[in-house]
Amino acid sequence: MPQFPSSLSAGLLHSAAAVSFDVGGGSRPAIIDLNCLIIGPVGDETEAPISADLAVASDLATPATKKPDLLAEVVDLLERAKQAHNAGDLALLKQHLNKIVEIDPDNAVAHFNLGVLFRDSKNFAEAETHLRRAAKLDPANPLYHLAIGELMQMMRHLLFAAEAFETALALSPNDLNILASLTDVRQRQRMSRQVADFSRRSLALNPQSVSAMLSLSVALLWLGETEEAAETAGRALALEPKSIHAAVLLQVGLKRLGRDDAAAAAMADIEKRALALWDQCANAAEVFFQVDEGDSAAYLLRQVIAQKPDFVPALQLLGRYMILQNDATEGLALMSRVVELNPDEGDAQTSVALTLIRNGNYTEGWARHHWRWQRSGCEPRWDLSMPEWDGSPLGEGGVVLWREQGIGDMVMYAAPAIACRQLAETVVIETNPRLRTLLQRSFPDMTVVCREDLPANFFEKKNITAHCPIGDLPHVLKLDMHDYPGRDGFLTAHPTEVSRLRERYQLLFPGKRLVGISWRSGNSSCGCLSSRSRIVPLSRCNMGTSRRT
Repeated sequence: MPQFPSSLSAGLLHSAAAVSFDVGGGSRPAIIDLNCLIIGPVGDETEAPISADLAVASDLATPATKKPDLLAEVVDLLERAKQAHNAGDLALLKQHLNKIVEIDPDNAVAHFNLGVLFRDSKNFAEAETHLRRAAKLDPANPLYHLAIGELMQMMRHLLFAAEAFETALALSPNDLNILASLTDVRQRQRMSRQVADFSRRSLALNPQSVSAMLSLSVALLWLGETEEAAETAGRALALEPKSIHAAVLLQVGLKRLGRDDAAAAAMADIEKRALALWDQCANAAEVFFQVDEGDSAAYLLRQVIAQKPDFVPALQLLGRYMILQNDATEGLALMSRVVELNPDEGDAQTSVALTLIRNGNYTEGWARHHWRWQRSGCEPRWDLSMPEWDGSPLGEGGVVLWREQGIGDMVMYAAPAIACRQLAETVVIETNPRLRTLLQRSFPDMTVVCREDLPANFFEKKNITAHCPIGDLPHVLKLDMHDYPGRDGFLTAHPTEVSRLRERYQLLFPGKRLVGISWRSGNSSCGCLSSRSRIVPLSRCNMGTSRRT
């Protein structure tokens, strides 16, 4: 039996926390980084860009730079910014960019660069503000929309990522990087037909693209077009014989076509490679799970665990799979073992917390829910100067309840704000700009703000004496999940939209009772259940049969 290399035995060669459960078509397109900063034209507009990879803004003729003296200062600052960038002095670079925005608030180049800097420091809220400002000022620049899409992927907002990539692709239809990014998002959303279409577009532009072949093969397996899926995976494997991704897709195709001997031989080769190197095993397991061959994924992981019972990455990956397949008992046991072996593993701790909550162990689950801030790829906590709230009455003081990392999370945890009314003189809800009007409509007695545009001394003027991430409210308030606030409904829909949609559907379905239920997750991961397993029986929705909606 092959043994693990010494490097694997000595530590974690491949952190399970970094493993994506939604495999893209081959290697992911590179996220725009500081090497691709747009510093913009300096001096003579015919001068070559700073590097071949840099796009240059079409012009600097914004209202401020139309004034010769300000134009000269902006040009000088751009030159200084370029020098700071080349020297790797990010603090000085940021200082120059902020000065440009102060002089010329409509400078798309400066906003874009600030967005990249904030993104790389994981200040995603500020990054989004600047990147969207750049795209609004220069909407014809596909790079700005591509950067927004990549940021949305980092924030796990796939719907908004797809929207940005589609805008970028409309501006640059033959850009392979944009096509690859959009294909990746649609694959994570399991939109098989679109994945196939975009993959074919990429292959038309580059017939030797292995990543496009792999994403096409996945889509064809989802669509039941197995013969072509196997043929496409075979072509990819011929071009890249070491690709475990291609090998797995070919094996699945052969198995489903009934070519048992060939499928068995392919699986034996995959198992040999998987047991020799963890990266190969992790990638193979991901692809198997993606194309609904979870038993094969679990088999490989169990083989690894049989050899190394305390190998955290394999335990964690198998635990995640078990939870996603609704085997919460084994999933919890595996994740608990991961936590025992590595108490600082935030992804596993979060999975344990959410599984405990799902199983009805609310007290312990909510008490451990703070581990969500230690997950891989999570946004940083908001750093505020006032004390964190412990749920006790604040008298004449106020509390700010600040946003969670996803829009769905923010909506889910907003309901407990109802219970804060009796405990604080003032309740402020800080949220994502997209939810601001909805929450203000739903909580008219509270103040709903966004951190991106808070007035100076806002908290002092409101006498805010404590803060709390809104997802901590169930634990802080010791809420009874059987008497959770807002169970009868607490969000107030826009009345005009309600009327418009009611009239539309009454015309489509005359005389029928209208019941509207809509939720489409744009999050590519879930700490407890997969998108495909988020099924709620209608009987649990507590909808009165006499109410027409």
